[in-house]
Amino acid sequence: MGVTGLLALGLGVVLMFLWWGVDEEFFMGRTLSMRTSRDLVLAGPYVDATAARMPDSGLPEIVIAEDLSNLPEGVQALDPVTGERFTREPDDD
Repeated sequence: MGVTGLLALGLGVVLMFLWWGVDEEFFMGRTLSMRTSRDLVLAGPYVDATAARMPDSGLPEIVIAEDLSNLPEGVQALDPVTGERFTREPDDD
């Protein structure tokens, strides 16, 4: 490892400690809620043509909000523990 690599590594360590002083919650793992088995996931098959993926990657489990606000129209959410399916009611606008 050359001088440039050591300087970059040292700079990274300094920046990490500076950021730790700014946002300690991030380093303690408190900024994101942990995923649980009670999360709703998108019930397949669902094709998302707007995202670019590798051909063999398939679709990831898409986590759905409890209020179903991010559930695409015409599809269902699935509770993986109970197998219960949920659909969003159409808006009355």
